[in-house]
Amino acid sequence: MKIKALELVRKIRNENYEKSKGMTSQEKIEYTRKLAKKFSKKALHVNSVTH
Repeated sequence: MKIKALELVRKIRNENYEKSKGMTSQEKIEYTRKLAKKFSKKALHVNSVTH
């Protein structure tokens, strides 16, 4: 299970690196904020379903 989680994290990291490679610093910040908001919503949904 830990290995699958690590593989998923690496895959997401690599995808985000490729997407943000040509961006300016400000664009990277905005992109990261958007991703964080997206993952926060998913985490809240998962917590509400499991509890």
